[in-house]
Amino acid sequence: TPFDAAQLAKVEAQKVDWFNMFPGYVGMMEYNYLWLAGYLAQPKARDSLTILLGDHQPAANVTGEGASWDVPVHIISSNPALLERFVARGFKPGLEPVQPSIGAVFDLTKVLLEAFDKGSVKPAPAARQP
Repeated sequence: TPFDAAQLAKVEAQKVDWFNMFPGYVGMMEYNYLWLAGYLAQPKARDSLTILLGDHQPAANVTGEGASWDVPVHIISSNPALLERFVARGFKPGLEPVQPSIGAVFDLTKVLLEAFDKGSVKPAPAARQP
């Protein structure tokens, strides 16, 4: 039961404007970040790792025409050495995605395996042009 009765009634009362989805998209992102911040603030018993993988870009009436198919991947960890290995693979600190991307989503498995391999600090691959 993630929502109490008042929250559910508020959401159900909102009208969807299919021609202007931007306000709804911003509200959804705000909720996601508030939920994530609350989750990450919970005490951890040991080193933690959270991988956030974007799903897809929003509808064109939110992003505009020609939006990139790239999706963000965020690595959140309490282990600074692990985070440095991701930076060595091309990840950048912060929440704001940067261009160009470091690869396609199918490249992620290799990047994860190399970052988790303590003996591997390979240089970042050449950036992929959008």
